[in-house]
Amino acid sequence: DGLLFTDQDTGMSWDTLPFVDEVGELLVKPGAAVYAVEVVGDHLYVGTEQSTVRLSLEDLLVDRSFFYTDSTTSADVVFAYPVPFSLSSDSVQEVNFRFVLKDDAEVTLEIYDVAMNLVKRVFKDRYFPAGFYQGPNREVGSSYYVPGWDGRNGKGDKVAIGIYYFKVETSAGDVSWGKLAIIP
Repeated sequence: DGLLFTDQDTGMSWDTLPFVDEVGELLVKPGAAVYAVEVVGDHLYVGTEQSTVRLSLEDLLVDRSFFYTDSTTSADVVFAYPVPFSLSSDSVQEVNFRFVLKDDAEVTLEIYDVAMNLVKRVFKDRYFPAGFYQGPNREVGSSYYVPGWDGRNGKGDKVAIGIYYFKVETSAGDVSWGKLAIIP
């Protein structure tokens, strides 16, 4: 159950975001079939078998947060941003990735669907020295650009809306997984 999810700890755990009116009544009942979700301007529209619900994005506290740390951060923590990612966004063209390497390594980053089928290999065996990487790192003088993902599969087609997983694997054998969501 749950249509949209929220987090309080930078994506490490997720809770269902309830849709309630001013008096606390649920606007989207548990188990209701949802036929469409779309953002138009500053509002989110949810079409269910019962009704169409219009919610202000401001009321949902939709935010994109960026977190900066140093290389002492646990190498097990990887994440993607912005999440959820909209394939129809005019301003954000790709999902970016963040990871930490304890040692120099060649890194492979791959996207998988919920059935664990490989959707796209974003990059393979790309060398990075030990350190913190939060793409895209396009700073002047930086030669360690972290490619993002444009929401397309290996054939160049836009992927379906839903949950996807990404895997960051190093030549040292370290493997970390993260999760992201694609929305309309």
